[in-house]
Amino acid sequence: MKKLTVFCATAFALIVSAEVFAQARGPRYNPGGGGGSSSSGGSRSSGGSSSSSPSRSSRPSSSSSPRGPRYNPTPSTPSSSSSSSSSTPSSSSSSTPRGPRYNPNPSSNPSTPSTPSTGSVSVPRGARYNNNPASANIPTHQQNPGAVLVRRTITHVPRVIHSGPIRFHTPHDYYVLVNRRFIYRSWLQEPVSWYYNDGYWDIDGYPYYVHRSYRYRYSPVEMCQYELVDGNDYTVTQTFPVEACTTAYDACAVQRDALNSPLGIERYFCAEKVDAELAQQPTEVFQASTTDISDAQEAAISSWLSGMEYKDIFDEGRDSVGNCSIWKNGGVFSSGNDFKCRWTVKVGDKAFPLTDESVCSDDDAAAKVGCNVGNEKENAGCILKQAIQAGLCL
Repeated sequence: MKKLTVFCATAFALIVSAEVFAQARGPRYNPGGGGGSSSSGGSRSSGGSSSSSPSRSSRPSSSSSPRGPRYNPTPSTPSSSSSSSSSTPSSSSSSTPRGPRYNPNPSSNPSTPSTPSTGSVSVPRGARYNNNPASANIPTHQQNPGAVLVRRTITHVPRVIHSGPIRFHTPHDYYVLVNRRFIYRSWLQEPVSWYYNDGYWDIDGYPYYVHRSYRYRYSPVEMCQYELVDGNDYTVTQTFPVEACTTAYDACAVQRDALNSPLGIERYFCAEKVDAELAQQPTEVFQASTTDISDAQEAAISSWLSGMEYKDIFDEGRDSVGNCSIWKNGGVFSSGNDFKCRWTVKVGDKAFPLTDESVCSDDDAAAKVGCNVGNEKENAGCILKQAIQAGLCL
C-alpha cells in the first residue's frame, strides 16, 4: 500500500510538470510538427526587394524537432486583449500568426524613413552600438551619449551647401519641436536609424550631419549654437558663436576631432544646447535609439534568446524573425556576394548593418561587428542576434 501511494504521488507530479512544460512552450507550440505553414520554391536571393517574402527550398524543413513560435516580446498573450499598448493596433487579426516562429508585436509595424542621400561610410557600428560601454547592461532607450571607447576611424569632412529652406528662424524654434526623449541633460542628441552612417544626409528634406548615430543640424541658412562637450563629466569645453549651422558645426567638429584623435576614443562630442527650461528633468528618460523598446519587450527578447546558439538563430532567420531575415547570396554553387559572403542579414528590404552588404557572413566582413564566431551560418546568426537585441525585428 505504501509503494502504491508513492507511485501515485510520483505520477501526479510528472503529469503536472508536463502540463507546466507544455504551457511554457508558447500559445501555438505544435509538438506534432505536422501543422503550420510551409514554404516552397527557390532559395532567397539578395538582389532586389519585394513586398511579399519569396519562398525558399534551400533550407529543408525538419518535422523531427519542431520548435513552434518561441518568441513574443509583447508579454501579453493574444487572449489578453484588454492589456494596454503604446502601439497603434494593425488591421490584422491577432489569431493569425505572422510567421512560423516569431511574433514580436502583432499590433505594430515599423515605419520606414525616407530614403537617405549618399554619405560617407565609416566602420559599421552594429545594432547594439553602445555610446557608453559602461552602460552595456542598460536598455538601449536608457543609454547616454558619453565617451566612447572605440578607435577613431574618420575625421569630419565639411560639406559645401549653398542654399536650403528656412524652417526655423531662431534656434529656440527648433528646440521646442524636438521630442523631449531626445534631449540629454541640456543637449540635443537626436538618434537616427541604424543605416545612416557618419556624414552629411538629407533627412526628410532637411540637412543634417550624422555622427555616432546622432544627427545634428547642418543648414547653411539657419542659425545654430554648438557646444563642445566632454563626455566624461559633461562639462562644456568650448561654446561657439551663434552662426550658420554649417559654419558652427564645422568649427566644433574640427576641434572635437583634434581632441579625440590623440586619445583614440570618442570622448568629446558636439551638440546644440537647449534653453534652460527645456533641459531634461531628473524623472525623464533619454532615448538613444529611434526604436523605442519597452522594458517588458527587452526582457522578453532576452528570454527568447536565452540558451539559443548562433546556429539556432540562423535557422530562425531563414524562416524570418519578424521584420528580419537571412538571405542566401547567389545560387547553390555561388561563392557569395562581392564580399565573399554566402549569407546576408536584412531588416525589411535593407541589408544590415550596412546597406552595401559589406558586413555579412564571411569572417573578415563579420569581424567588423565582432561576429567572426564560427562558420558562415554562425556568423550570420550573430549578426541577426544584434538586430533582434536592438528591437529592429519587431
